Amino acid sequence: MKKKVTAIILNTDPHGEPYTYTIPQSGKVLYNSIITFEDGSSGRFNHETTTQSHFVVGQESEFEAENKGTWWKLSKPKPQYSGGGGGSKWIPKTNSEYKRDAVREGMRIVKDMIVEGTIPLKDFGTTLTQIMNDVHKEIDRIEG
Repeated sequence: MKKKVTAIILNTDPHGEPYTYTIPQSGKVLYNSIITFEDGSSGRFNHETTTQSHFVVGQESEFEAENKGTWWKLSKPKPQYSGGGGGSKWIPKTNSEYKRDAVREGMRIVKDMIVEGTIPLKDFGTTLTQIMNDVHKEIDRIEG
């Protein structure tokens, strides 16, 4: 849906302190703002800092809203493009960029394996090295 924002209020407790929510898996702290639209509707939007720049008063935002019973959870708005085009061309990643991305993803996979109890924490380095060696060999094979 697409609506024009008329107000943004950081959700606070009775003492004026921001409400926060800590994501158990990552420890990331989220703040919550109430976004109000021109048609009078409103919803809650979670963000990582006390201020957010995704919704802007006076601008239309395109987003998804999920009904949570007594309130609506708003997704991050879709980026707004000013039209036009071109100028830039797609540049493929280099071999080292693919490998760097693979290390990041490999670390996530091994972390998930530890959380699930598939491997013990002490095997993090060994398991990551095995995965990375296999992935790097495959990237080298594909890149020729």
